[in-house]
Amino acid sequence: MFALPFEPASPGEARAKIASALADHGVPQSVIDDAVLVVSELVTNGIRHGAPRPDGTLEVAWRTFESLVQVAVVDGGTVSTLEPLQLNDVSLSGRGLHIVNFVADSWRVESDGGTRIVADLTF
Repeated sequence: MFALPFEPASPGEARAKIASALADHGVPQSVIDDAVLVVSELVTNGIRHGAPRPDGTLEVAWRTFESLVQVAVVDGGTVSTLEPLQLNDVSLSGRGLHIVNFVADSWRVESDGGTRIVADLTF
């Protein structure tokens, strides 16, 4: 688990840290790549649409199980449900949750001490 500043540069830092942590735990590279993409989208969404935690940060956490990687991003917002946005052919943004929905095996919103988005990736 690590905290990141609530700022636009944080998705890049999150990608680097999660990739390194999962590699250290022997997670297959294809799952690392998917987890990096999911975390990047969730951190970006948290910064764009959420709120900072009281200390001005957002949190990225992960857990590994036998054949599962679980990643989570927590901001200080109060959203209890999220849905991917309706898109059209000319939408320049709004694809983050569609990407998470496609890449992750499952994802959910938990609202305990902020908005926590948890995504599961199996291998």
